[in-house]
Amino acid sequence: MCKNAATNFHDIAGLDSLFDQVSGLGQDAADKILELTCLYKLAAQLSGTMNVDSILQAFKEIIRDNFSIDQYALYLIDGLPKEFKLKASSGASPLSAFPTRAPLDHLLLGSAIEQGDAVYLTSVQEDSTAFHTHLGLQSKDGALLFIPLLDENKTALGVIVLFKTAADSFSEAEIRFFKKMGVQMAGALERAMLFQHTKALSFTDELTGIFNRRYFNQRFEREMQRAIRYNRPLSILMIDIDLFKTYNDANGHIQGDKILRSVARILEKSLRKADIVARFGGEEFVIILPEIDKAHALTVAEKLRRAIEGTTFPRAKSQPGGKITISIGLSSYPEDAMIGEELIELADKGLYLAKSQGRNRVCVAKNPMRVGKSGFDYRFTAAAGSNG
Repeated sequence: MCKNAATNFHDIAGLDSLFDQVSGLGQDAADKILELTCLYKLAAQLSGTMNVDSILQAFKEIIRDNFSIDQYALYLIDGLPKEFKLKASSGASPLSAFPTRAPLDHLLLGSAIEQGDAVYLTSVQEDSTAFHTHLGLQSKDGALLFIPLLDENKTALGVIVLFKTAADSFSEAEIRFFKKMGVQMAGALERAMLFQHTKALSFTDELTGIFNRRYFNQRFEREMQRAIRYNRPLSILMIDIDLFKTYNDANGHIQGDKILRSVARILEKSLRKADIVARFGGEEFVIILPEIDKAHALTVAEKLRRAIEGTTFPRAKSQPGGKITISIGLSSYPEDAMIGEELIELADKGLYLAKSQGRNRVCVAKNPMRVGKSGFDYRFTAAAGSNG
């Protein structure tokens, strides 16, 4: 009987051990299933998108719905000079305020990039000064996990920061998963950033950095449709640098390119964010002024003309009058035309009129099919400007 009891006790102990093994396997299996599920969800959401914001949102949803993370932040390396910029964050305030930007040698963010691998800090109390200084930490303790985002060439794209208020609270399975997610995220971000960069190049004038004629054509069509649909005004400015060939012949094309870039920057800085300025070709620029009628467009055009006339450009003494100037043609919807092509044509005719009348002025070309209040047809009318 005692033997049987001992046998039973031995069997129970064996069952307990077996139970522990099965439980362990069950947890491992559960972790693996969760990992595969999350990676699958992320892959499904990322497959078809080339938008960085959509990728960041997908990651945020995966974190929120599947993990007990008290706070997270995602930084991308951006700008010139390059630096960390906060692109996404969430969670209550154990980390009171992630820095919106930080240098690449930031003590904490830079560590993961430098090592090229996850950095796990089990307790913030190990170096409270560093954490308070660099992340504004308010929690007494907690665990931080830094996941680098590296492309296939191991070039750093950014860093994921994950925080839990309990010390040493990231499991090995979680760290392994987040490292895999980092690889997946980096791949998606690399493709999206490359796509957006390529798209930007296709719509950007390489020399001046402003929009090119292709972008103008697409945007103008949309703005015209909107103006017609909602019965809103819209104006077009056609701009040409006066006697630009004379400047090029006297100073060379490299210096001429500098003038083009300078003029483009001045035009951009003098306009609203809603306005669109593009290089139309050569030394000619075009501007779309949404929600601007003719009277206000004349004011804008004159402001631009004066801004260029009042700027001291290098070697401008070689120009007649000793300065760089521009001529501007203007047309407006619905006063001058109801069709986009006619609007552009009239602005171009206004520019021709400004040139023929002495340059450095703003002119409006009237539609010959429209009759003025005096009862007679007129083709061209000078509207505003200066002889310079």
